[in-house]
Amino acid sequence: MSSKILIDPFPVNSGHIKIELEISSKKVTGAKISVPLYRGFERLILRRDFRDAPFVMARICSDCSSAHQIAAANAVENALRIEIPEAAIVARSILLGLDFIKSHLNSFYRRAIFDYINPKLVLSYRGKDTRLLELKDKIAKLFEGNDFYAFSVRATDRNVIDDAEIALQFLSSSFEASKILSKVAIAGALLGGRHPHYQTVVPGGVTFLPKTKDLEKLLMLLFEISRFVKISFAPQVLALAAGPLIFDARQGTGSSYPRFLSAGVFENFDGISPIPSGALKDLENFEFEKFEPEKITETNLYSFVNNDGAIKRVQERKEAYSYSRTPVYKGEIYEVGPLARMLITHDKTLIKLIKEKEAKPSYPLRLAAGALEAVYFADQLPYLADKLIELSLSGRPTIHNKNAFIVRKSAEGFSAIDSPHGIVVHRLKIKEGKIINYQVVSGSTWLLSSALDNKNAGLIENSLIGISCEGKYMLQVSRIINSFNPSALCSSH
Repeated sequence: MSSKILIDPFPVNSGHIKIELEISSKKVTGAKISVPLYRGFERLILRRDFRDAPFVMARICSDCSSAHQIAAANAVENALRIEIPEAAIVARSILLGLDFIKSHLNSFYRRAIFDYINPKLVLSYRGKDTRLLELKDKIAKLFEGNDFYAFSVRATDRNVIDDAEIALQFLSSSFEASKILSKVAIAGALLGGRHPHYQTVVPGGVTFLPKTKDLEKLLMLLFEISRFVKISFAPQVLALAAGPLIFDARQGTGSSYPRFLSAGVFENFDGISPIPSGALKDLENFEFEKFEPEKITETNLYSFVNNDGAIKRVQERKEAYSYSRTPVYKGEIYEVGPLARMLITHDKTLIKLIKEKEAKPSYPLRLAAGALEAVYFADQLPYLADKLIELSLSGRPTIHNKNAFIVRKSAEGFSAIDSPHGIVVHRLKIKEGKIINYQVVSGSTWLLSSALDNKNAGLIENSLIGISCEGKYMLQVSRIINSFNPSALCSSH
């Protein structure tokens, strides 16, 4: 006998979602994820000057604002058939990399951490750290009032951090992560004028390059950020994935479709090992296919919204349940995000987990991939800052292509880049300087996609099917969804 469980709201990055699970024999046999909000960015940009696109589209998401801003600028530049100067490419790349690090730190330390720590362990703290003492006091009051809503873990769970000292190290790092995130914001503001939603990224390049002394300050900030990522964040997450969570990793808990897609990062820089673009369907032999960005399309059978961003008429909504559409590559749903990128990169540490620990694509492997990707950016960003300092010392480098101000009678532009959540696609049509059509695929639209058809659930929906479910206890559901780090607002844009 089957039953249904409704979780509404379920909090995610930037908003909330509604989850409907079908349960049979204590297992999830069906899942629907609804993004309940319509925003309409693709409509509000219409009839505006094409040069407004980066500023408007950056507001789609605060977590990956630079990806949308740069993708919009790239789409305009593609329409105008112009190249941008080297200094502008480097500056944009640093801003993009900062958003990747910010997203991974936020995802783990501000959302996922209490999916893995028994909060009662905090009550055993006897030290003098005022931050942990304040947290201990807050948790004690919640337990006194029988208010456990903030915590996913029960005392009887096995695959959790059950050592008080280790748990407190994780929590202490979460406080340190808040300081590091403020340094990420300062670094972004040095290059972008503010953080998030940078002011300097425009079609044709950037509007501003800091003085050499400010670039040196940027470099020092990047070293501090890098140190935390490599010494605290990554070792903790990898120890968690290879330790308490290894059983779930071996079982493939939270795996979705065995297809992975990357648009690539830093593929055109000398001296940097890039995250390559590609499509991976053969995990056994790790054989890749060339990435063809124009093959990314969207379907909207179960969405309230058409592909042009307009809300469907009532009679067209019979099967719809979400404001998120369904991106596909060559007609199939692919996993995007850090796990896809690190698999396609063939990251040595991730491959070691797969071969030596027998880990499969799963929520623990997704966590590990996010940490490893943060290390990648922590290594590369100081090099890019050095490059920017070198360009600055060589004179006054060109930072903008003035041909971006030339208004063409009509043009079409396209851009596909990777964001922390997954591949971002921007398409636009321009007529006499005004935008007449704009379409966006955001990273989180892939993650929170509605079903493709009656046989193929959305990406996260599919990852929930088959997991064990005890009554209303939703620990695995929370862990799996948080491992994807989806943004509700970004998804519905």
